Amino acid sequence: MSLSGAGCGGLDAEAMIAGRLLRLPKHSTVFQLYGALEEAEARIGLARSMARGRGVEEALLAAERLVRGALHLLASGDTGVVEPLLAAAGEAAAALGEPSGWSLAGCSVEEAEAAVAAAKAREAERLVSGLVTEGLLPRPLGEAVSALLAAAADILYRARRRLCGDKMGASSSRALVLATRGN
Repeated sequence: MSLSGAGCGGLDAEAMIAGRLLRLPKHSTVFQLYGALEEAEARIGLARSMARGRGVEEALLAAERLVRGALHLLASGDTGVVEPLLAAAGEAAAALGEPSGWSLAGCSVEEAEAAVAAAKAREAERLVSGLVTEGLLPRPLGEAVSALLAAAADILYRARRRLCGDKMGASSSRALVLATRGN
């Protein structure tokens, strides 16, 4: 049996970036980014399935589409997906209203899943920046992917606020302030 086979075997793997097939080490920022996006998508799907009838399904679906759009854009370089997705995201975010205050996860399982998905979207944004710095992703494409991920994270935050209502308001902020003061 050969240990250096094609595809994903061995220490290297192939990935599509901006329409180019690259063979990279599996520890590459590219694979970390794809992993973060896949996890964000899975967490959003789980939150969406658990939050049925709670008034956030359309918003979570919009966030899921943004993450899928980021995956498509990253692989293909097709920027035609950006504007329609951002327009739909703006509508979904507006429907949830303007969030306020600081929040900590914990009011429900679906809210916690949305929190992890938002954290993964933000992680993916940081990894996109790394790909631009490494020269693997052109800056305009990186900025477009980041815009989709930032919109997804915003929708997820708003959905979390909707799911938890007052449970994420002043008491969480006060607890955080007290914890940072050592009281």
